[in-house]
Amino acid sequence: MILNNMSQLPRTVRVVLFLLFFLSGFCGLVYQVVWTRMAFASFGIITPVLSVVISVFMLGLSAGAWAGGRWVGALVEKSGLSAAYFYGLVELIIGFGAFAVPKLFALGHHLLLASGESNSLGYLALSALVLAVFLERVLYYMELAERTVMELTVSNVNSALTVRRALDMLAGRASNDPTAPSRNPFALAGMSPANFHGEIDSPNLADLERGYWVFDQTRRELIYLPRLRRGLDTADPDGAIRFRLERRANDTSMLVPTSKYAWN
Repeated sequence: MILNNMSQLPRTVRVVLFLLFFLSGFCGLVYQVVWTRMAFASFGIITPVLSVVISVFMLGLSAGAWAGGRWVGALVEKSGLSAAYFYGLVELIIGFGAFAVPKLFALGHHLLLASGESNSLGYLALSALVLAVFLERVLYYMELAERTVMELTVSNVNSALTVRRALDMLAGRASNDPTAPSRNPFALAGMSPANFHGEIDSPNLADLERGYWVFDQTRRELIYLPRLRRGLDTADPDGAIRFRLERRANDTSMLVPTSKYAWN
């Protein structure tokens, strides 16, 4: 609905909005460069500082895109205002936030210096602690996102298999394929994620890229290789999560783990 409303705007208004989006992205890149230099001045020219600034910057972009896509439709419907108003409000908040960042850097610098001389072991240790906390949070949310995508993929496969069985029942077709539980679940569900290695006989998981799926044709298992696994508890020697199709009482095949795992 929002896209349809935008397409009905006059060409001049659409050009202005496009330029505003362009300038917003340009300012965002300027923020990143300036804040990186300020972080170097406050905490030292070290790799963790650059990693934290870029990671937090990208986290903000992804969180903003997710929140905007999730809520702007409801806000437009409830308020009757154009999405451009909410976009302008967010830009205003970001603008005020840009003035706050230098003061926050200065505060952090002051607190770190209060612990000792700038070249002291205490200062460096406290700087490392601050950076470690930020990095730990970034890695936590990256791992949480990876786990969510994996679980969503499994849920999508099971939903597709359930829908397929329901359509067969409506069409009066009996499910009499005894080989279904041993086949590639992605092929049965009619889907194939971009991070799917394919079907391999007895794959050497150590040689495969992490963050990908693979179907072991020998063991008839769908395997996921987590990229980040700090919170993963599994007995699998390769640190993998294995699934297998299991036929249920209603003659529907469902993807279930072959062994217990906990990923927190």
